[in-house]
Amino acid sequence: MVVIYMNSNIIISLSSIAISLYFYIGSSNFPSGSSDGVPSVSFFPRIVSIVIIILSLVLLISEFKTKRNYFKLSEEKKENLLPFILTIIIIGVCLVLWLYIPFIPIMFLMLFSLSLVYKQKLLNAVIYSSTLSILIYYIFNKIFNVVLNL
Repeated sequence: MVVIYMNSNIIISLSSIAISLYFYIGSSNFPSGSSDGVPSVSFFPRIVSIVIIILSLVLLISEFKTKRNYFKLSEEKKENLLPFILTIIIIGVCLVLWLYIPFIPIMFLMLFSLSLVYKQKLLNAVIYSSTLSILIYYIFNKIFNVVLNL
């Protein structure tokens, strides 16, 4: 039976290879170089992508040889796994809904649901979410001049 050891270095190296391939392929749409030997604008992204792919492959091979597994969860970490996953889901859903719902209601919804995930009292969650939503809107809209739909 073949056991595949997954750790953070393997995940990072595979992600880096995928992102580098994306940028390498994307740079093929750039204009070609001039006839006098000057490299085109795609030269630098391709070189960087190739270097990242090579270094990621070295990291990937070295991690497969060491056979370390970092994902053994202790009981304390298992308790935090559900709130962590729910936090990622809530933030992702709110980012998608932000296209359709104005800023303050979506920020309130996100902060309120995160407060409930982390077991705050209901009254504290409402006060915290509404105050912070309005404060964030004011800071970004009035101080940083970022236009946010109300």
